Amino acid sequence: MASLHYCVFLFSFFVCNLWGKNVQLDQNGYKGIIIYISPSVEESTWTDLEKNIKKAFAEASTSVYYGSNSRAYFRNIQIVLPMSWNITKSLRTFSTMNTDIAIENLPISLYGGMPYNDQFRKCRVEGDRINFPRSFFDNLEDTFNSFGAIGTLILKQWMSYRYGIFEEVGFPMDPVYPAAYCVEAGGSPVAVSCSNVPLMDGGFVSIRGPEHNEEDCECKEKGLSDQCMYKLDQDQDQDPFLLSSMMGFSQIPSNTVFCDSEYFLHEAEHPSMHNILCNKTSTFDVVLEHYDFDYGHNDPNFVSDTAPDYEVVKQALNVRIVLDTKNERDYGSQIIKKIQNWVIQEEKKGVKFGSHLIASGGINWDITKVAKNNMTDIVYTPSSTSGKYSNLEKAMKTAIEDFDSSSRTLSRNFPGYIILISDGSQTTGNMVDAFSGINNIHVLAIDTNKASNGSWIMEEISKITTGGFYVHASDNILEVSKALRAFTSTFSYNAESDMAMLFSSQFIGSETSFSIPVDSSLETIQMDLFFKSSSRLDASVSIDQNGRSLITTKAKSHTMVESFDVKDTNGEWTFSIKASKQFTVGIQIFGRKKVAENWIKLDCEIRKTLVNNKNIGSRIIAKAFNGVKPIVKTRVIAVVEGTEIPLKDEGNVNGEPDAIAGDGVYTALLPEDKATSVECRMETTGDSFSHPGFETDNDGFSSTLRQPFCCGSLAPEPTTPEKIDNVERVAQSAFYKP
Repeated sequence: MASLHYCVFLFSFFVCNLWGKNVQLDQNGYKGIIIYISPSVEESTWTDLEKNIKKAFAEASTSVYYGSNSRAYFRNIQIVLPMSWNITKSLRTFSTMNTDIAIENLPISLYGGMPYNDQFRKCRVEGDRINFPRSFFDNLEDTFNSFGAIGTLILKQWMSYRYGIFEEVGFPMDPVYPAAYCVEAGGSPVAVSCSNVPLMDGGFVSIRGPEHNEEDCECKEKGLSDQCMYKLDQDQDQDPFLLSSMMGFSQIPSNTVFCDSEYFLHEAEHPSMHNILCNKTSTFDVVLEHYDFDYGHNDPNFVSDTAPDYEVVKQALNVRIVLDTKNERDYGSQIIKKIQNWVIQEEKKGVKFGSHLIASGGINWDITKVAKNNMTDIVYTPSSTSGKYSNLEKAMKTAIEDFDSSSRTLSRNFPGYIILISDGSQTTGNMVDAFSGINNIHVLAIDTNKASNGSWIMEEISKITTGGFYVHASDNILEVSKALRAFTSTFSYNAESDMAMLFSSQFIGSETSFSIPVDSSLETIQMDLFFKSSSRLDASVSIDQNGRSLITTKAKSHTMVESFDVKDTNGEWTFSIKASKQFTVGIQIFGRKKVAENWIKLDCEIRKTLVNNKNIGSRIIAKAFNGVKPIVKTRVIAVVEGTEIPLKDEGNVNGEPDAIAGDGVYTALLPEDKATSVECRMETTGDSFSHPGFETDNDGFSSTLRQPFCCGSLAPEPTTPEKIDNVERVAQSAFYKP
């Protein structure tokens, strides 16, 4: 891969965002940092939130400057607001996969109100994202009282994210990265840390309460002290001589630097996460191995003003849809149904589609613009009926002209997207020529060509600008659906109001039956059936709810959409389809949640594992949540080009790509590093539970900590796990490019 500096020089800012993170350190200043405000954050909080974000990161910039030994500070920060907000700002098409720092409405239960990194546990690997709860910025004085110095805490997260360094304090109940350990029987416990002066005696406490201090914090034998932590007291908190290390007790106001091999000597003997992962190399020495500091770049330098410049923009997405209508009528009606439902869903979030769809080919040989509200009037006809004439060049030019006539000026940061659904066949012109001189419009090419390798021209049109994507759907409507969902995950967002996918499959035969759990969070079930044109429409559909046959209906057309109220019938639903002859059917089952219930969701993504901007292996990551509580001990798989790959939540033992065992994040390596999108599927078992965190465990011990309680090599099981059973969810990742 070319270096990031070269990428930025050669291509546009937007294109580089599609290929990798955009942060650079140039002349001692970081630029290209992106803070993304999640749509879950209320728009009404923005005025105070903006003020406090800017104040906190100005303080953090000063901390970065001192912590980096005058080598770096935050020069430019862009804050991206969600497209669903009604605030007027400059527009930017933006993939949340390129977020450096995300601010969510509620904290994840494992971390309380503290920020945390999504990061593969390998030395020098850059983080995926830094996560902050909105509450961190609600009241900075309260945040300081809870967690200590704000600037140094952000510095700690940033340096870990950017340079792949890790915690130098340990965690209770952790068998790999302990908070305290005993060197020998009869001695005093030792705190896992890295500091330039000895920590004061008397800071060891049992996480079970002071009455257990003697039992849990005395060295009866050599080894780990599972229930014992070193908790800074008020006197040590104010020790002016305790200057390091930032990856240790960052909450101490005087703590401003990292341990190194020269001035603030690294304590290599402790079993800290950083020592184990980075082979006992000091944190600052690892930082200096990064290309930010290669060949004398960004040497220490005097900077008189470290305050960042901020730019606030709003996420936006501008799309036009081109449909090649020379195809089987029934397949075409299925495409129209999928497009119609998807457009309605995305418009609620703020996506703009223009006023028309563009139909080309077949009876629409001379191009027809169809009002968006009348898209069901679009008629597909096979070549055998209306001829093979096709002018996709004119269709694409019409879409481009439609962008030009809109009030929103396209730019490299705010490009247009054309979604083209076609088999790629042309009888006149060449659609690639429509893009001569065009740089700010990209194409999602959904290829319906039935050839095993698809259409070369459809793949070519997706590459005409560097921001395009290609999907070979053939005559499978489920693949069209996946492409649209991947586009949502890439440039829009998955909303709580969206219907959750519970099941998706294709079946060939004369009879099929399948069961899915319908959990109590759901209000409505929707069944979508897509029969292929060659199938006879004599199929009957029956639904058993918890063993009671309550619904039987006939398939009245090749596209069948039915909704059913759940009411008090949550449990096992069995769907049966039967016909006198063989049929082919695509099946999708969705569920809409009750307003008052937690959002049970599955996020799916592909992440690069970057060391000095080189990818050492991409990871498939699925995150399962019940509200803000991770779902643990469940079965999760990824489907990659028809192959099922188990995703594990067992930590990074034996080199596995998962970071933390038992945190509800399930991981596997992507088998082949190529452009793709993957589907993730979750199915809870009898052992599954949602993790409520540790706020109430041990009489609220963790709620008073100013240092992390979780998570080291694992997330300890809670005292009161919340059982969650009979839940299935399906999610689609954003488009990925190597």
